[in-house]
Amino acid sequence: MKKYIFLFSFLLSGYLSAAPIDNNSVINFVEQIKKSISSSFYEKENYKGKECLIKVTLSDDGRLISAVPDERNTKNDKSLCDIGIEIIKETKFPSPPENKKISNKNTFYIDFRP
Repeated sequence: MKKYIFLFSFLLSGYLSAAPIDNNSVINFVEQIKKSISSSFYEKENYKGKECLIKVTLSDDGRLISAVPDERNTKNDKSLCDIGIEIIKETKFPSPPENKKISNKNTFYIDFRP
């Protein structure tokens, strides 16, 4: 059985202040989401070499408001975007980290690249 590394990254949008911030809360938030999504993605081998960038918006308590493919990414694969959005809809998100130095802290991007 082949093993695949499932790569996806989180891009927190917004402005980061030059002042020190609590990176641990952001790192924990990202790691929780990464673990949850990775454990739900079963058909990675079907999407090898494809990619999809999905913009995610959460409420302050972690409820999903929206998950849509980022139209600026011309390499988005429709089938991967569809499965990515379905996984995101089923994911239980933690509350975004409280950090007044990050604007738009509830909006981030997930880059699916199996």
